[in-house]
Amino acid sequence: MSARGKASDECDKCGAKDSAQWSAHKRSCKIMAQAKSAHPDPKNPLPGDEMWDLLGADFDTEESRARLQREVPTGSEIGLKERPFTALREGTFFHNLSEIETYKLLIDCLRMHQEDVRDYTGSAMTNTIHDGKSALSTVAFVHFMVEAEQAKVLPPWWNALNNFECIRFAKSNNDFALTVARTGQRIQEAWGDPNMPVKLRMLAQKVYGWTVCLEETEGMLQQMAESEGKSALKSA
Repeated sequence: MSARGKASDECDKCGAKDSAQWSAHKRSCKIMAQAKSAHPDPKNPLPGDEMWDLLGADFDTEESRARLQREVPTGSEIGLKERPFTALREGTFFHNLSEIETYKLLIDCLRMHQEDVRDYTGSAMTNTIHDGKSALSTVAFVHFMVEAEQAKVLPPWWNALNNFECIRFAKSNNDFALTVARTGQRIQEAWGDPNMPVKLRMLAQKVYGWTVCLEETEGMLQQMAESEGKSALKSA
């Protein structure tokens, strides 16, 4: 073990593995630490939307490009989970999913949540496309990923590199762009799952600790997980 992370040539925060990435990793890890801080330094604010693209380019490796170019049909992996509501309750919803399917779920969870906040409260979520100031929801998404990490809902393989790679995925994929709103109906159609908006609201509740319909979401999650458990016992 070293101060750099798991091994002398790898950072356990951003995944940097060689000297070519090392200078980039120091800047990126510092920014992510700022995002995670409960008391951010006002003299060093988080980058604006456009800067996250530049930071992501620091890790634009052949390996990363290959991952982002993988064809993973939306919903093809999460649809195979036998007990998705139990996984949501236990914090294992993203386990055993590929990077691409995970990125898609995270992006749509944020997009679902920003729509819910606007529709249920009449106010726009800060740093999103609805606040009248932002052309895209990248900064809100960064905070969302930080909250997801702190809530321990991200998969075991996640590190800071994935934050930047996920943003690059949103930038390169029109269906999951952070410039575009995503309604519940569109999410149902995209994922081929009429329950996906409910699942994403439950995920948002796990990440943020609240949703616009908190009591309904918490009660439904418990009920659906218990139903899955009973069904599993009957089929055993």
